[in-house]
Formats: sequence, structure tokens, C-alpha cells
Amino acid sequence: MKVAVITPYHEPISPYLKDCVASVKSQTYHEVIHVMIGDGCTLPPELLHPRLHNIPLPQRLNNYGDSPRSIGVVYAFSLGVDAVVFLDSDNWYAENHIETMVKHCTETQCDVITSLRFIAHLNGSVLGVCPESDGKIFCDTNCLFVTRKLAEEAGVWWLIPDDMHVIDDRVIWDTLIHATDRISSTGKATIFYRSSFEIHYRMFNIPTPPDTKFGMEIYALHPTIQALQQRAIDRAKNREA
Repeated sequence: MKVAVITPYHEPISPYLKDCVASVKSQTYHEVIHVMIGDGCTLPPELLHPRLHNIPLPQRLNNYGDSPRSIGVVYAFSLGVDAVVFLDSDNWYAENHIETMVKHCTETQCDVITSLRFIAHLNGSVLGVCPESDGKIFCDTNCLFVTRKLAEEAGVWWLIPDDMHVIDDRVIWDTLIHATDRISSTGKATIFYRSSFEIHYRMFNIPTPPDTKFGMEIYALHPTIQALQQRAIDRAKNREA
């Protein structure tokens, strides 16, 4: 099974980007390419390697990396990969992340596989396993593994309404759970989500670093989030019935 990691980026000199690239390059599963889409920028030469496909866009689209994700998905499936996974440029994978996802997909023959995630401090230290992204009611983008059967759904990021890009992962999760019942979780945390959100530090009773944000744009969409969450609860009950 060939897998493509899709990573949009807009800060090529970010100190986190090197960790992101290195974590994909060091995967124990080797049938992997890394498709990186520069949102109006390109990678520094020292990060390039033979399995990394760098697609620099001529101008920034500025929609939380969603249009670049769509471009990456179409490009990857056009190359003939069997599944896509996602990784934000400030996050990183455990070395066995893709191997674990592929193994679970092969065993279950599901269309969508999810993992759990660790919440990490901005300094890289691990705070703990996130109780929110459970692969049932909600799944963070970085925890998704989507097979070719749902190639169309995996690429709809650019169609998300402008005012909802900030909750893009919830919109995509809603799309996927209403496209298939064949969804399964590895039950293992193999993603490290480097959080800049204040709520995650409060969740683990950790002092909040100075560069965090409250997330007012997300808070403003709370009724929409609640509605999507209820739809996810209903779908989960249907799958278990």
C-alpha cells in the first residue's frame, strides 16, 4: 500500500518544520511520499529529499492550508497512492505512525482509519493523550488515514465556506462519517499535536506559555460546532447499531 503524507506550509523558516519533515522521513513504513504544498512560498533546499514532493504555490491562498491540502490530495492520488494522511507543518509523527495505520487498514479493510493524538507543549514536551480527538465524535486532521475509495471526499477542503476554514477538521470529519460506515480507530496515540491553544494547557493543568491563543474565531462558531458534534454522535450510534 502506497501512502502520501499531505502537508501545507506557509512559514518555510519555522523552527518546527524541520521536525515535521524528519518525522515523515524516519517512518518505519517505507512506501511513503511526503507531498508538501507551499502556500505562497517554497522550502529551503536543506529540507528536500528524494521522497519529498515540494509544490510551491505562486501566491498565498490564506485559508488555513485548506486549498493547498486539496491540491496535495489530487496530486497524490494522481500519482497512484492508495491512501493519504495529513500532517500540519508544526506537528510530527511517531516513527511507527503510518505502519500502524496501514496495518489496521489491512486488517479491517475500512475506508477511514483514525489514530489518537498526544497534545504537546510549544517547546515539544508531551502533555498527555488528547481526550477530545477520539475518532468517533471528532477526529483531528492529523489523525486521519483516508483510502482511495474516498478520494473525492478527502479532497474537498477547498470547498469549505470561508467562515468555516477555522474549523476545517470538523467539517471534513462530518463529510467522511456521512460518506462511509467503514471507519475504525487504531486506539493508539501516534501523533504529536503541538498546541498553541490555551484550552489544551488548561486541560492538563499546565501553565500557559505566552504565545498561545484563546481561539475567538472558533468560539464564535460554537453553535455550528455543537451541531456538527451532534451529527457525529448520531452517526456513531448508527455505526454501532
